[in-house]
Amino acid sequence: MAAAAAAEPLSHVSEFDESMQWMDTIWRRSGKRLHFYEPALRSSFWLTRIIFLRALGFIYLVAFMVAAFQNVGLIGRRGLTPFHYQVDRLYQQWEGENASFWERYSQLPSLFVFLPASDFWLQAMAWLGIVLSVLVLVMGAGAGLILLVLWILYASIRHVGQLWYGFGWESQLLETGFLAIFLTPFWTFKELPSSWPPPMVCVWGYRWLIFRIMIGAGLIKLRGDECWRDLTCMEYHYETQPNPNPLSWYFHNNWRPFHWFETLVNHIIECALSWNTLIPLRGCRLIAGGSQVIFQVVLILSGNLSFLNWLTILPSIFCFDDAVFACIFPPWYRNRVKRLIGSKEETEPLTYDIAYLPMYDRIFRFICKAIHTRVASPARPGPMEPSAPSPVQPPPDIEQSGSEDTHPLLVDDDREGVRRQVAPGQQGAYVQGEGRAAEYQTGEEGGMRECLRRSSASQLARLEAKERRIRAKGAEESESDPQDEMLRGRGRLSWAGVWLSRVWLVLVQLALLYMIVRLSIPVVKNLISLHQAMNTSFDSFELLNTYGAFGSVTKVRKEVIIMGTNDEHPTASSNWQEYEFICKPGRVDRRPCTISPYHYRLDWLMWFAGFGAKEGGWLPHVAYKLLRGDQNALYLMAHNPFRDAPPRHIRAAHFVYRFTNRAEVGFFGPLFGQGPWWKREFEAEYPLLGGESIVSLDSPALKEYARKHKWDT
Repeated sequence: MAAAAAAEPLSHVSEFDESMQWMDTIWRRSGKRLHFYEPALRSSFWLTRIIFLRALGFIYLVAFMVAAFQNVGLIGRRGLTPFHYQVDRLYQQWEGENASFWERYSQLPSLFVFLPASDFWLQAMAWLGIVLSVLVLVMGAGAGLILLVLWILYASIRHVGQLWYGFGWESQLLETGFLAIFLTPFWTFKELPSSWPPPMVCVWGYRWLIFRIMIGAGLIKLRGDECWRDLTCMEYHYETQPNPNPLSWYFHNNWRPFHWFETLVNHIIECALSWNTLIPLRGCRLIAGGSQVIFQVVLILSGNLSFLNWLTILPSIFCFDDAVFACIFPPWYRNRVKRLIGSKEETEPLTYDIAYLPMYDRIFRFICKAIHTRVASPARPGPMEPSAPSPVQPPPDIEQSGSEDTHPLLVDDDREGVRRQVAPGQQGAYVQGEGRAAEYQTGEEGGMRECLRRSSASQLARLEAKERRIRAKGAEESESDPQDEMLRGRGRLSWAGVWLSRVWLVLVQLALLYMIVRLSIPVVKNLISLHQAMNTSFDSFELLNTYGAFGSVTKVRKEVIIMGTNDEHPTASSNWQEYEFICKPGRVDRRPCTISPYHYRLDWLMWFAGFGAKEGGWLPHVAYKLLRGDQNALYLMAHNPFRDAPPRHIRAAHFVYRFTNRAEVGFFGPLFGQGPWWKREFEAEYPLLGGESIVSLDSPALKEYARKHKWDT
């Protein structure tokens, strides 16, 4: 009995081990079939770099589109705050100090140091940035030179953008873009440049960036507004954020315990999980990256915070390795990466691979004509039924002298690589003979994959023919062939270039590491300081910065409403008609906008103006341009109530805005009902100039202000 009792737990352990082995086998098989299980790619970042560069190209594209469509009205020569005044003042200062070029550029890191401060160059930079951004987005690769140009262009615009470009995501984009310059070599635009693996200093640099972003945001909240500590900030955030979207109403009208819970989760993600990005364990960085991406997606859904959250996802991408992204790349592409990292494991192509869509076959059929192959379109074979064999013949001149140079640099290793591309997992064979290639048959339906496979078979036929000719000539004749000597010299030069590029890669990584460590010292001091600064740069080029967001949360939303009238002697009871901004709340029945990742800079500054009455600045210039019917200013707005002629008077008023609730508009909210989105109350007049909230072109204070700031010149 004792022996049986002792054996019983062992049998349970044995059964448990067998069940675990069975589950592990099922997981591995399903993982290989769906390409989620790629152990060879768990420590490489070739595919990650492609995903990152496409995402960076998208963010650059949005940023330059904002500049191209809004800069003329904001900082152009006829804009609200013309940038040429800033540049002219700096030029006068430099001439008096006899400053060198480096002193000028370090004080104003912009191409306008030596370019004319004109609208033409302002727009040319923006549109050139759009073109290069699209190139990086589409190609999924970017030569370091192109990424350098993108960084210089955006830095040039940002540093003359004044208060319109004073947000934290501007410096964050510059830091993200600067590191990306060294992700790729300067001499090629390939997606997988074998001479330039993803530099690990860049990988860890981006992890250091996402850590600083999140821990900075978390600490500024805990040290800032008391509502972050008593878990009530989210009761106000959705209603008082700069530009709410339609879902903000639903997030705001949740139960109070839900707001407490999401505030607590915010602290956990920003202050606790962010540390996982610095732990050199795969599981920790995957948890960190996944939590950060999900967190940013929720923020994107809950409001219009420009491209801030989209941009914050970018450094989180380097928490994921190639094994995570392998499922969205075709098998032959994954095999290229495995060969680059020295892995002998190959991925078998599958008919239902997620990267292959039917349209790919239609798009790439025309390639077959160019490579002397014919792609049939037979009926789809059954799961185990092979399609008909199709011969692949080399070109007619393959056996003639001089024609072997179609692939002159392909050697034995290349031939074996072609064999691996064609043979594994396929029902095919090579019949080697004089003057003819092998018959190759595939179990795939005709299309892009068959085209690529047959191309490889044709390439192999050329290699076999060349090998037979070289053997026939004899060793002495082959060695004396000038063409072969040239090819061998070319190969030696190629290897020299590879080694030089690797030495250069090491030097670049050492220089970057030194720069990151040195520039991180003031950033770390700021993070541990009780007087932490938010969104601050400690160098003029903004290469490494400190970040933070929403250290304090506004409890009441106040909006500045701009109105106009044609009454000769207006009062508060006159017929005032409101100007509608593109995204800023105005009419209570108007649905909030959905623009993220795009960004309307004037609307954001109007949100800041609502914090309190402050005379002067750029807001009187808005009123002045509306009185003159300026088209550049009206382009930045959604609705102009005075289409025929500009108004005689402009008025600014302060209103308190609040979201409606379900009791007022129904359980499903205004998106599905008839009720308004907002309710508002008049609070006070908003003084523009001289304590007056109503101004006209005849107002003495406005005339003097316009003359002082040279608005008419």
